[in-house]
Amino acid sequence: MINLSASNASSGASPAVDAPLSTSRRRALPTEAIATAMAKSQDEPRGNMSLEVVQRLSRRRDVDLTSYCQVVLKLLADDPDTPVPPEMVELIQEDLVAFVESQSEVGLYTKLLAEAHARKKQRRDQLEVTMRNLGLLVQALSRGNVAKVFAVGMGVKDKGSRTKQLPFPEALALDVSQTPGKLKVSWKAVRKAKGYILRYASAEAPDSWIYVHQGRATLLVEDLKPGMVYHFQVAAAGGGTGQSFWSPVVTRMAA
Repeated sequence: MINLSASNASSGASPAVDAPLSTSRRRALPTEAIATAMAKSQDEPRGNMSLEVVQRLSRRRDVDLTSYCQVVLKLLADDPDTPVPPEMVELIQEDLVAFVESQSEVGLYTKLLAEAHARKKQRRDQLEVTMRNLGLLVQALSRGNVAKVFAVGMGVKDKGSRTKQLPFPEALALDVSQTPGKLKVSWKAVRKAKGYILRYASAEAPDSWIYVHQGRATLLVEDLKPGMVYHFQVAAAGGGTGQSFWSPVVTRMAA
């Protein structure tokens, strides 16, 4: 079998005495060899010219392609009468060495990635367990007070209620306050809602929502940047799903 570490070896070739060929020149050698062989065949007796060499390279797995190339190189080395230029054999050896190195790299990174995914899953599972325990603690400390649950950013649902998903709050309105940087937000109350969740974000960062849990259908939003455009939405908390869909976005510039 060909030694992949000795990529400069060729069958029966003597040590090179000329300057090394450039990469572009070496890459052109196979094409030139094919053209030379085809021209030479015009003057020689032909066999069955309808034959076509079949390799099916793209269908081979990486390990099978590697083994196939190794076998071909060994057969070329064992048959000195095969009229294949030594430079082309060297080129195949170099490409095979590079391919094998890439397979090793992929194998290493695949293993590291699998280990990283396993660690992430373990840590996520632990985080979820901790957060569930926190939810149980908040549930016990709230004593059924929905506002206390909302205050820590958690949702609620009534296990004894058969209420389906609540409708989203309608008539979301924004009124400019007399104080710069403040907006008065109000909406139509939703029957059986346990509370409301308002979220807003600036037009410059529309995905960076700020959430505010509110027990009533009105709220004074503060700390807005005057002249900045903001998007607002509100949802009703409660019902069989724990929360309604978000209301349509309402946009307003802060004074």
